[in-house]
Amino acid sequence: MTAPVADRRARIRVLLARDGEVRFDALAREFGVSEMTVRRDIDQLEAEGVARRVRHGAIDVTGRSSEPRFSRRAGVETPAKAAIAAAVAELLPVSGGLILDSGTTVLEVARRMSGLRSDLTVITPSVLVATHLADSGARVVLTAGSVRPEELSVVGPEAVASFEGLHCEMAVLGVAGLDIERGLTDYSLEEARVKAAAVRASRRVVAAVDRTKLGRVFFAAVAPVSAVDVLVTDAEPEHPVLRALRDRGTQIVTVDARGVPG
Repeated sequence: MTAPVADRRARIRVLLARDGEVRFDALAREFGVSEMTVRRDIDQLEAEGVARRVRHGAIDVTGRSSEPRFSRRAGVETPAKAAIAAAVAELLPVSGGLILDSGTTVLEVARRMSGLRSDLTVITPSVLVATHLADSGARVVLTAGSVRPEELSVVGPEAVASFEGLHCEMAVLGVAGLDIERGLTDYSLEEARVKAAAVRASRRVVAAVDRTKLGRVFFAAVAPVSAVDVLVTDAEPEHPVLRALRDRGTQIVTVDARGVPG
């Protein structure tokens, strides 16, 4: 027996608030209805300002301060992250200072780095990134600070201070949301402060952001969109956020996630 429409949509709201995104096929299986029925539910929630349809599903657009676990985020939009990471890896400097942020997408970037030169110094607040690059050939510096459980990212005043006095060639950032008016935002105030310090310490900022994060605003501000020199994303080239960024002079690199292994 299928759930009444009102109950089904209420449950979808709960899933959106909890996970940040839902898939049409998963919802259809859970409720025992067709994907067409689920799409109509999402259309209604989009009209109510709760969700926005994306490829294969929908995302929450209400904004949250509750951060999904790293392990859960790592399994979301995996092909997109792989495609974005491959494109970012092509932009990286071969020498000088490179800041690699924490987060699932930037970890994918690190996984595509090997055979690095000894005159490249990678500074990162991510224990996972530092561990992965430990034998890459580059000099790897893990910032000081307190380690967040599950995330394995380093935060706190010491982490922020680790970037003071640095003049790096590039910072690669991952964020929870990118909105034209509100800028780059994140779930965690501590994480946001470290990201902001990385921006200040870098000559160029590359934002690695999948399409589900465009137009979204979260609790903690990182930087205005003017701080982003290059945006690498899997969004459609004519996405409203991308058009607005182009008008502001931001370089946009779009990737096609189809057929890219996660």
